Amino acid sequence: VMCKRFGARRIIALDHHEHRLAVSQFYGADFAINGAAEDVLQQFADCNDGEHADIVIEAAGRESSINLSYELAKDFDGFILQFGLPRMPMQVDYGKMFWKRLNVKSMVHAAREPHHSSTRYALDLIDQELDVSRVITHRVDFDAVHRAFDLQRTASDGAIKTLVDMP
Repeated sequence: VMCKRFGARRIIALDHHEHRLAVSQFYGADFAINGAAEDVLQQFADCNDGEHADIVIEAAGRESSINLSYELAKDFDGFILQFGLPRMPMQVDYGKMFWKRLNVKSMVHAAREPHHSSTRYALDLIDQELDVSRVITHRVDFDAVHRAFDLQRTASDGAIKTLVDMP
């Protein structure tokens, strides 16, 4: 929804979980590709008139998804916005990023931002325009916080986002 609001012509969602792809289409993705497929690059090209992406939003923080973002982005002026938080050291194809002259911006530490302006802006948009009920799939008590982390890590039981109720 927000990508369209900010001018995206075409949104192509990639994920390994069908339930997440279905939700992405509900929220405005024009195409949904299962990232576990062997021909992801060809499927992407088919959805995007044979072109690479102007903007790639990488949200998993995994070695494979970061390297895939480098493949998907357009040469010379492709922009990659990295939301995914890497959880361990990894090998990414820095040479691909370098030779394609990609612009890469990582988004982290919103909590450290002065006056939390990005968080406040996002909350205002959610409050005014977005129904996030389809994204929040689970809710657990704080005593079960480990279950929340497991749901997020595995995407099991149809998990997308899990709320933890604080005592």
